[in-house]
Amino acid sequence: MKKRGSTSDFMAARDRELLESFKRVLAESRGVPLRDMFGMAVRRPASRFWVAERRASEVIHGLMRGEDVLRDAVPQKARMYREILKRVEAWLRHNPKGSVSDAVFEVVNSGAPEFYISDKSAKVIIYRLRARRRDVAHKRNNNNDE
Repeated sequence: MKKRGSTSDFMAARDRELLESFKRVLAESRGVPLRDMFGMAVRRPASRFWVAERRASEVIHGLMRGEDVLRDAVPQKARMYREILKRVEAWLRHNPKGSVSDAVFEVVNSGAPEFYISDKSAKVIIYRLRARRRDVAHKRNNNNDE
């Protein structure tokens, strides 16, 4: 599906939103093991489907043509694209003169039921962001000491 090492324009925004989701889980879930909180954070609703419109359009067009474009997809991404397809088909039923590309754009930029990433990926992202914020705060404190 995705090329190894590729990044998307919205990755930073997704990561910030995921961190905020994790912080809400931390605040609301006393007594829950930390390892379970990563999964709880990724299964909370997201502001959008965190995939580029162009990529989603390519996959959805392929699915609509009956191609097996999800054959090598990780389970979370396959579920995400099936949800997008379901919503695109519903959008097209309500907007029969609309295009698939218009439908994909509307769907991708609407709220998503979850982040569609693995618990392990969430843990890596969250720890990376927290470490980066610690480093920035540490540098800021060291600069103030001078």
